[in-house]
Amino acid sequence: MNKNKNSINLFKELKKFSNNKNIFIEDAFSQDKISFNSFFKGVLKLKKKINLLTNKKVYLLQISNNIDDLVLLTTFLVSRKKIILFPKKIKDNLELLKKYKLPISCVYYKNNKLKISIISNKKLLDTNFDILIMSSGSTGLSKLVKLKITESILNSKEMSKLFDFSKSTSHLMLMPIYHVNALFFSFLGSLISSQKLVISSRFVILDFWKIIEKYSINSVSLSPTLVKMLNKFKNEKIDNTTLKMVA
Repeated sequence: MNKNKNSINLFKELKKFSNNKNIFIEDAFSQDKISFNSFFKGVLKLKKKINLLTNKKVYLLQISNNIDDLVLLTTFLVSRKKIILFPKKIKDNLELLKKYKLPISCVYYKNNKLKISIISNKKLLDTNFDILIMSSGSTGLSKLVKLKITESILNSKEMSKLFDFSKSTSHLMLMPIYHVNALFFSFLGSLISSQKLVISSRFVILDFWKIIEKYSINSVSLSPTLVKMLNKFKNEKIDNTTLKMVA
């Protein structure tokens, strides 16, 4: 492959849809929603602040499935800062972080204000990554996996093409954003195709089929455990004919 095919700029990808005023993200629980245009403007506004941060740090993002956190995540990705994705409750994983000996600052929202606190002041020795994300631990203990943003976005774009993601389709993201499948398939796949993304900041399994019907969901990404559970709660009275793909 030539160099052009092996490179991608996330900001330019988003800018293609910056005038799209259709709903991009909608929270099925809180009913919060945002258009792609407003989402892009939120990234632009926050980008000015994030660009001032040093590149010699790794930023631990304590995020969950809500619109503000997804704007924050996208801004760090387009600003090319090195990030770690962790659940909001990280106390159980602090020992795991210490093993990697990284200069870490924690980024989070408090009272609607962006806060940054230093966890470690070590020197950044390993620069061969953009994202550190926790593995599921299915093969043993959880570990941090190193990923490069360019390759990751290219993979997300190819997946979005393979599954025909577009501004006329809708996807349900139930897994937490710090899960590799949620990040690269559900979120980034929707982001670079301007597909409507339905999230749920608080999910009740009994509501699954209601969400599928209400938002005319075309695709959803689930863990095998969730698939098994959902089969027990299938409601035959609900119209799920729009759902074409479960990954």
